[in-house]
Amino acid sequence: MPRIPTLLLLAMAACQLHADLGPAKAEPNPEKRSRMALENTDTQLTAANKAYDAGNWADVTAALDEIRASVDLVLDSLKKSGKNPRSGSKLFKNAEIRTRELVRKVEGFRQTVSGDEQIPIEKLRDHVQRVHDELLDAVLGRTKWK
Repeated sequence: MPRIPTLLLLAMAACQLHADLGPAKAEPNPEKRSRMALENTDTQLTAANKAYDAGNWADVTAALDEIRASVDLVLDSLKKSGKNPRSGSKLFKNAEIRTRELVRKVEGFRQTVSGDEQIPIEKLRDHVQRVHDELLDAVLGRTKWK
């Protein structure tokens, strides 16, 4: 009998790790939406690590897809905010910093997996890097938001 409460607690923890972008997508404020999406990337990367350790590759790829969608939502939300990234808004700089950190974390995760399993993680890393570069260029005034 003591196993049931333990299993229940583990199941509840797993549900929390598999949070989704639903609340972030439903958020009408683009600034809050981008923050929520950034937070989701950390949650999903943790979920991908745990799923890989458990040998569940399907959950790893689902978490990687969610990270990609989260990063895209961050960029889209910031563009829709109507604010100038160069104007000194901490929101844009924070997103740039967090995506830079995410690139490093994804690369660290890639180094822990073996062989062909690295390919989708490399693709995600490259995608996050492109989003980071776009944010950095906007913050530095190299490009204009469209």
